[in-house]
Amino acid sequence: MKAPDELLPQVSIIVCTVDRFADLARCLQSLQPWQGTVAETLVVNNGRGTEEVEEIARHHGARVVAEPRRGVSRARNTGIRNARGNIIVFLDDDTQAGEEWLRDRAARISVVA
Repeated sequence: MKAPDELLPQVSIIVCTVDRFADLARCLQSLQPWQGTVAETLVVNNGRGTEEVEEIARHHGARVVAEPRRGVSRARNTGIRNARGNIIVFLDDDTQAGEEWLRDRAARISVVA
C-alpha cells in the first residue's frame, strides 16, 4: 500500500464554480500549500464570468475548463473528463481546505501495487 504523500502527485483537485468569484479565490488560496505536490488543480466554470474565473485561477496556478450546461453533476463530470491525475478529489468553491485536508483524503485510499 502506498503512503498518502506518495499518492499526492497523482491527485487532481477539482473545484466547480458558479459566479462566486470571492469564494473561488479563497478556496484556491487554501489549496496553495498543495501546489507543486499534486498533478493539478482544475476549476470547472459552470457559470458566467469567464474572464474573472480565468484570472482568479491563473493567479492561483489552476487550470480552467468550461461547462456551459448548469448543474454540479455536469460540472463534476466535465472535471473528471478533463482531469490529468489518476486520483480525483472535489472541493466546493465556497469552502476552504484545511492544513491536512488532502493528506486525510489520501490516507483513506487503498492502493494495491
